[in-house]
Amino acid sequence: MRALIRNLVLPVHRWTALTVGLVVLWMALTGLGLLFKAQLDPAVNRSLEAVPACRAPLPLDELVSRGRAAHPQGALRLVGIEGSATRSTWVRFANGDTVYLDPCSGRVVGELNKYRGVFGALEYLHRLEFLSAADHAVAGTVALIFAVIIVVGGMAIWWPVSLKGLRWATTFAMRPAGRARLMRMHRAAGFWVCPLVLVSALTGPIDSFHWYQRAIVVLTGSAPGSPAPAPAAPTAAQGRRLTLQALWQRAEQVTPDPKEALLLLPKSPASPVELDIIERSAPSHQAVSFLHLDPYSGSVLGFEPYAASSLANRIMAWGIAIHAGQAGVPAQMALLVGSIGIIVLGYTGVSSYIRRRVTVWRDRAGARPLTLGA
Repeated sequence: MRALIRNLVLPVHRWTALTVGLVVLWMALTGLGLLFKAQLDPAVNRSLEAVPACRAPLPLDELVSRGRAAHPQGALRLVGIEGSATRSTWVRFANGDTVYLDPCSGRVVGELNKYRGVFGALEYLHRLEFLSAADHAVAGTVALIFAVIIVVGGMAIWWPVSLKGLRWATTFAMRPAGRARLMRMHRAAGFWVCPLVLVSALTGPIDSFHWYQRAIVVLTGSAPGSPAPAPAAPTAAQGRRLTLQALWQRAEQVTPDPKEALLLLPKSPASPVELDIIERSAPSHQAVSFLHLDPYSGSVLGFEPYAASSLANRIMAWGIAIHAGQAGVPAQMALLVGSIGIIVLGYTGVSSYIRRRVTVWRDRAGARPLTLGA
């Protein structure tokens, strides 16, 4: 029975690893560079993010106006508000260009696209953003499915039949040499990093695919999140839209002293204003509370604090935080081991396959009978 499973699974495992596995290896290499972004980004982008202490910031409308003056082209989409007195405020346009401003003086301290710079470029490559939207979704989905196939299939092929075999297969050794050593390293690395690779593979798609998020909601039996309030046509009684500063002050009444907030500018005048807020009590950078405000009256149309969110939302928040290296140093070190393990598995697996093919080719060449004139 075991021989039958091996004969069926081994070709699938091998050819999946040699094809789609290259995409998994690509994501491991690029993800490795992003793993400690939380610790390194403040130093790498210090000139953009760090400003003198500001206790009396300018109104948001003034800052947005200065951001538009520095970047007159494009549609404005986001305003980033930091809860620290020494962090810049930033405005982002539809193409990803981001203008960073000193919140007290309104001085433009710099401009950078979200997919430029060290970590921006790595994220661009890691997310396969160079593909079209459809290709990106297909490639990501295929990589997820086959990453699971590679891991589960590899464990099915490798799993020993005895405890003695388990001890032998899970230890690294430099002997014997050649292809046998490569295969032993491949098996041992696979055993130790298999859980870590699965965690990385299963948490990565949460932030990319709506179908994956819906699946988590269904599997956990959670109630789906409340949809954004529908836009309402303004009436004469409503008057003019509130300023961004007035809306932000209303948001601070709902969630005082937030750690960070994103103010999403609506695409139509009647659409509610959405704020994605990270409260001081949030356990991670992905523990977001969602607030929707009426743009004319400032009344709260909807508020979903993370503390009262569903099980599915908590799982997704922690999953994204773990995958992005935002769940603490222990999780980062675990993913570091997993990423290095994928590289080791890729090297040992491909090297072993090439050596095997070379050996087969030499055996066939040596067994070929000589012909006249050869």
